[in-house]
Amino acid sequence: MVNKLLSIILGAVLWGLGTYLNIVVAIGKYGLPAFLAGVLLALGFLVTKALSEEKTSIDLWIIILRGLAVESLLFPLANLAMVYLLAKGFPLEETRAVLIESGLIAVILAGVFFFNAHLLNTKIRRWRMGIKK
Repeated sequence: MVNKLLSIILGAVLWGLGTYLNIVVAIGKYGLPAFLAGVLLALGFLVTKALSEEKTSIDLWIIILRGLAVESLLFPLANLAMVYLLAKGFPLEETRAVLIESGLIAVILAGVFFFNAHLLNTKIRRWRMGIKK
């Protein structure tokens, strides 16, 4: 139970930080409300998953990592919003550079998070198959 609680709290904080980074990059303010909203939404979601579906702490970490991967894919949208607000439009050269840079960062982060979730998932399957034998 302690492992589940720690997973829920750390996962909520990580999702809150991701929300904070996306909002601060996009509009440059409202970081704290975005962080708190991300934490509250993640807490509600993870507690629901943990209690109603009886997920283990490792299952929760798989969900957390997949959520972080999806959240990292929103990073290019946040950068596009930043460019639009700063330049009052979408200048071609700046927009292309921002999309390439933030897209690479988002793909790398999403790849790392999805890969870690995949590794945890295969570890669980092997462990459960060992128990059934």
